[in-house]
Amino acid sequence: MEIPAPDSGGANPSRRDTRRQVDQGRLPFFIAGATLTMLLAMTLGTAVMVRTIIANQSSDRFEAFSARASNTISAELRAIMTEADDVSDLLVGSPDITVDGFHDFAVGLRDRGAQARTIGFIPLIRAEDIDDFAATLRRQGLPRYEIATADGTGDQFPVAFVDPLPGIPIGPGQDLSQDPMFAAAMNEARDTGRPASTAPLMGDGPSTFAVLAPIYRSGERIQSTDQRRAALIGFGLTIYDTDRLLVGPLVRSGLLGVHVTVTDRGPAAAPGAVTLPVITPASLPDAGGSHVVAAIDVGGREWRFDLRSTPWFGVSALERNVWMVVLGAGLAITLVATGASYSLASSRQSARSDLRLMSTQLSVFLESALEGIMLVDRDQRVVWTNQAFADAFGYRDASEVLGLASPELEQGAATSVFDPDGLVSRIDEIYAQKNLTVTAEDIVFVQPSPVTYSRTSVPVTDEDGDYRGRLWVYRDVTGERAAEQAKGVFVSMVSHELRTPLTSVIGFLELVISGAAGPITSESERLLGMARRSSERLKRLVNDILDISRIEGGIRVDLAPVSLVPLVSELLDNVRGEFESRNLNLRVNVQPGLPQINADSSRLFQVLMNLLTNAYRYTPEGGQVTLSAQRRDDLVEIAVSDTGIGIAHEDQQRVFERFVRVDSEKRKSPGSTGLGLAIAKSLTELQGGTIEMASEVGVGTTFRVLLKQATREDHSETVNVAA
Repeated sequence: MEIPAPDSGGANPSRRDTRRQVDQGRLPFFIAGATLTMLLAMTLGTAVMVRTIIANQSSDRFEAFSARASNTISAELRAIMTEADDVSDLLVGSPDITVDGFHDFAVGLRDRGAQARTIGFIPLIRAEDIDDFAATLRRQGLPRYEIATADGTGDQFPVAFVDPLPGIPIGPGQDLSQDPMFAAAMNEARDTGRPASTAPLMGDGPSTFAVLAPIYRSGERIQSTDQRRAALIGFGLTIYDTDRLLVGPLVRSGLLGVHVTVTDRGPAAAPGAVTLPVITPASLPDAGGSHVVAAIDVGGREWRFDLRSTPWFGVSALERNVWMVVLGAGLAITLVATGASYSLASSRQSARSDLRLMSTQLSVFLESALEGIMLVDRDQRVVWTNQAFADAFGYRDASEVLGLASPELEQGAATSVFDPDGLVSRIDEIYAQKNLTVTAEDIVFVQPSPVTYSRTSVPVTDEDGDYRGRLWVYRDVTGERAAEQAKGVFVSMVSHELRTPLTSVIGFLELVISGAAGPITSESERLLGMARRSSERLKRLVNDILDISRIEGGIRVDLAPVSLVPLVSELLDNVRGEFESRNLNLRVNVQPGLPQINADSSRLFQVLMNLLTNAYRYTPEGGQVTLSAQRRDDLVEIAVSDTGIGIAHEDQQRVFERFVRVDSEKRKSPGSTGLGLAIAKSLTELQGGTIEMASEVGVGTTFRVLLKQATREDHSETVNVAA
């Protein structure tokens, strides 16, 4: 057969397949390029947006910072203005003050932190009193004091008391009202009743300004400007170095890192700008900083603060460069996305294979588990179970259980369990409480053969916490329960067998000690006493072990109304002798009118006896033990408190464990088996109560037994309680 030659004019199929393979091979590159372009554009746009946001945040932060700083400076300047008021208050209260008295006042004012460099008093002197006033100051220690007047007539405002003396630009005795700047401030202060400041006093030295506070005659009623002028007797004067005054507020406001310009713009009625020298950075900030203007009133004059910040004020280096972080993160995300695109296609089949393998392994593990496992949905229908569960509930195959409702399983198993009604009601109760977790509840199957299962159940929720169903696990504990029962029988038998000979041994020892077998020496009596005490301790241990064994195996509890007073009296009769032998003060404090308690009288007696015995053992001689009872809501609280050695915090969680004895270096516990508190706790809980403990090392311990009050409907009731 001749094979026809291929058509040279047509396309070669192998070449078309090759081109298709090439195109498919380039597809990941196209996807990666598109991803790169898209993410790069998003990254650049985000970086620009972030940079703009950070710049706006810097401006907002500087404005907020400037507002806080101006408020701080304003508050401090207002506080400084009150120094002139202090001078006024002094002169109103002490109109006859002397030069020395004024000096002492100025020194005290500075000791209290006054900022003024000069403190003075400018009195109003009537024309007829000028000579007398000058003579008075000369007698007080100013021998050259003269009041200089322009024409020798009219009222004067001479410079009087000044501390320190050369601290004012105008000399002592000069009429201060003749100076235009002082006169303007004096008129402002006189007519408003508030301190007023002068314009900056510019001279050869540092820039200063003065504050004058008006002084009015004491006791006069002043409501109008005319009344103020009539009652004026002078001015309190304080002078400040402008630069020194502003340094403190600027430092405390955090403005030394900001360029600050302060301008005195004068009063609103007659503005005139004068720039005040302030210690600030020498160079202005670079372009791009923020500019905030704040105005502060200083004694009726407006001081303008021009605040300029450097670029990126309040922004960390990381925030300034966050756009680069965004860009780098975008590039990293692009690389990861590109790699993920490549790996996704190649690993998809591998992931499916791994998932199938994992699912198979998990299924094999659960199927081979010895525990019976069942999962139900929110409608209580079985969605998964293993063969062990099917065997436990009498099904040949696990598939027969799938789709069944939980009530069907319960009804099917009810005929095989020891307590069918209890099984159904308990499962209904568990399903009714969706968040309930059940651990280690025993279920006894009697058919087809006796088997005991320990049941555990937990709710199943999704990632949002919504209820999706419930998981049940049944574990065969037949062997464990049989072993526990055998252990209890063995312990009970051994304890019974030990108690009878121990009683005989103790009786014989007492007979020998009493001399029934003939005289004994003191040394023999001591040794026999030790043997008797050891036998007593062994007897108590046997009795405690028997009690524990009874509690574990099921103990008879006769609940009935119990009156507490007769029970307490019987307790005292039993323990009074031992307490007196160790000089322990036993106090009883039972609240009058207590109701009866719903309890077992003999078991409650045993609980309180164990607590009193514990207090007796761990309370040093001369201590005190208190047995008290009182109402606590709808319960009765019976407390046993002692002044003993106390229990360390790390040991308090273990005191109710069996065979635990918490001894200390101060006192050991002779005769203690470590079972008394465990028995007290178990017996209390079997009577429907609880027991609490509070203890402090070196102070003492208190145990509180809480039991229900007996109601009128309560009657004698016998209950068999299994542990």
